[in-house]
Amino acid sequence: MEKFQTDGVGCPKCGSVSGQMKHGLTSAGSQRVSCRNCKCRYTPKKKQYTLEQKMLAVKAYYLSRSARAVGKAHGMKGDTVIAWVKFFQNQEKAQQSQQKSEN
Repeated sequence: MEKFQTDGVGCPKCGSVSGQMKHGLTSAGSQRVSCRNCKCRYTPKKKQYTLEQKMLAVKAYYLSRSARAVGKAHGMKGDTVIAWVKFFQNQEKAQQSQQKSEN
């Protein structure tokens, strides 16, 4: 088995951050992890970003920085930044079309 980077979040049972090993995949394809200390097997939770973090990344992207550079500066992938940019663009377009239909 291969060591697993926990990003500071450890085993949900014993709280240990060290000794976490990859332990296969779920049927959905998510990584499973096994704790060497308590033998607990679990699926780590996805990283959650606040709306403020998302908006900061999108603003930085619009200030002529590349998605990869923004992602690196904010500790996320560039693909994530692009997905947020597209999401906020679609929301803006929907609001504009709704305002036009009301007038």
